[in-house]
Amino acid sequence: MELYFILVITALSCNLPGIWLVLRKLALLSDAIGHVLLFGIVIAYLITHDAQSIWLKIGAALAALFLVILVEQVQRNRTVKQDAAIGLTFPALFSIGIILSTAYLRDLHLDVDRILFGIPELLTLRRVKINRFDIGSVASLTMSSLLLLNLLMMILFYKEFKLSTFDETMAYQFGYKPRLLHYLLMTLVSFTAVGAFDTVGPILVVGFMIIPAATAHLFAKSLGKMFLLSSLLAGIAAILGTFLAQKLDTNIAGMTSIILGCQFALAILFRPKSGLIANFIRRIQQKHQLHEWMLLVHLAHHKNTEDEILENRAKDLKLHLSWPDRQIQKTIRTLIQKNWITETDGLLRTTAAGDHEITNILR
Repeated sequence: MELYFILVITALSCNLPGIWLVLRKLALLSDAIGHVLLFGIVIAYLITHDAQSIWLKIGAALAALFLVILVEQVQRNRTVKQDAAIGLTFPALFSIGIILSTAYLRDLHLDVDRILFGIPELLTLRRVKINRFDIGSVASLTMSSLLLLNLLMMILFYKEFKLSTFDETMAYQFGYKPRLLHYLLMTLVSFTAVGAFDTVGPILVVGFMIIPAATAHLFAKSLGKMFLLSSLLAGIAAILGTFLAQKLDTNIAGMTSIILGCQFALAILFRPKSGLIANFIRRIQQKHQLHEWMLLVHLAHHKNTEDEILENRAKDLKLHLSWPDRQIQKTIRTLIQKNWITETDGLLRTTAAGDHEITNILR
């Protein structure tokens, strides 16, 4: 059960600042920070020469903050957009980290699986004991502390974050400092990413930060509902991903990432008004409606004319409209049910209600 608890609090810890990243259109920054952590870790190790030193995590956090500052400086002249600035800076820092590690850390073993995917299965093995009393795993204590920190910051600065996110100009007018708030948020993102990086790996860190928030954004009509829904989705993904990974004997981080992706895919499919299925149904309905209007206008155009018998007989419509028989019969049945047309001895004529509908169509 402790493993489930760790994954859930990690999901919630990443999700809270991740919501603001999605709303500020900075989703790419979470991925960038996940890559830049290696740069900070390598620099810190070259200074301390201790793979277990706390300075490695501090170095990773400082590298993330350095990335944020660098992105701000690159885009300050307004000729480079923010997403382009992120794409320009983090590959450079990540590459420097790779070069330094291959040049100076050849004798240091780096677990590639842990760096890329994380190994949540082993989180409960590292314990914290005081006088032989086990107070919990390192991961649970670390992520619980980060969750409390993020909750506290969200409560204290909710109004400021909200205003600076949706209307930076108004935030200035109210005396807030959007740039300072931005760096505060990025500090939270950096600390959370560093803590979660050691817990679940960078791939799942990005997944927890972005995917639940992006999924909730498709449904929630208010910021409060978005927080609740995204937190619920993140928690469900953590529990279900851990359960399935244990049943299938596979990597927890990878399985949880798949669950997060499935949540977003289902949201895209079943979103009530603008999902793929709703759009597909709407297109079919519009196609049927267009057929109804075309047939209605055709019948009205030839009504009470010399060629009405030739043009408006049901059996002759295929020649005039070039529609399949099935489509013609279906459209005729629909128009009769709506009382827009009548059929007498195979001759179709518009009713008063049908003529009124034509007036609305032409209008």
